[in-house]
Amino acid sequence: RGEGRREIVHSPTSVIIFLFSNTREQSKEFMAAAQREGMMASEFVFILPWLQDGGKEDSPWIGTDGSMLHNVKDQYANAIIIDDVNGFDNTILTPFLERVKEEGLTEADVDVANIYAYIYLFDALKLYAMGARKVLNETNNPASVLDRFRVWNAMRRMVFPGIVGSSGVASGIITMDDRAERAPLYRGFFISPTQDQVMAMAHMEPTMIDPSKCDGLANRSGCYDIVVTDMMTNFWPSIDGRMPLDEPLCGFRNEKCDYTLLIVGAGPRTAQLGTFRYCQRRPIIFNRADKNMFQQMKAAVHDNINPFLGISFNEKEEMLLV
Repeated sequence: RGEGRREIVHSPTSVIIFLFSNTREQSKEFMAAAQREGMMASEFVFILPWLQDGGKEDSPWIGTDGSMLHNVKDQYANAIIIDDVNGFDNTILTPFLERVKEEGLTEADVDVANIYAYIYLFDALKLYAMGARKVLNETNNPASVLDRFRVWNAMRRMVFPGIVGSSGVASGIITMDDRAERAPLYRGFFISPTQDQVMAMAHMEPTMIDPSKCDGLANRSGCYDIVVTDMMTNFWPSIDGRMPLDEPLCGFRNEKCDYTLLIVGAGPRTAQLGTFRYCQRRPIIFNRADKNMFQQMKAAVHDNINPFLGISFNEKEEMLLV
């Protein structure tokens, strides 16, 4: 906290990414603190990766009664939230409740606040069943499903739909990477200061790398790339609607731009303008000799000159001769 620390952050930084364990609540505190320190979205791009764990929480700017907390939402203005593709809708909730009702249960029989735990458990069981079925089909030997490595190997790079409700709505497509771990599927959401609903701006989908070029067992990676696809453009609050460059044209500390010629060229012109303005603004003062000359001019009489009647002047702006 303090001006010194703010300048340390401000000088080399244009993008701020922060991640907390208690995602929503702590991000709200951070955004409030950033606003108090004068770190506005016009100077920085705030990116908030939100973690989904357990319950499906409301946005920090939604009150307990469902009302919009505009003072809180204003703190998030122009921020970008990285969340699950269904983080701001009920796409995952609808098929889950439909499947629950198919089993003769009601919403009251389950803990909807723990929706993600249910869905992840369902996906894990479905994945195991599909892996075991694949091994059984390949070997035609029921004992082979007890071979953990073989079942695990069958799960690698598997793609399958999540929960599918009776209406046909699915919770999403699940992609397993080369280590049979769930590959992330995210979406970027822009918090517009003029709209109540968040705006989906980018889709982030895993794309598997060719097995001949990547082996998860050898390099201990998932062997996938995240492909980002823009879902909308010209949304950023700038003159041309574009987001800031990854690096300013002149660098973060203006080290890539040489202002020597500009300074040398502007120096004489500035001095000339300053001298001109000084002369123009200098008070007009008449000494005794000037006043005597004015009296003589006023007394002069000749057919070829106009009579001098007097003088009127403002000490700093103008002088009129009559």
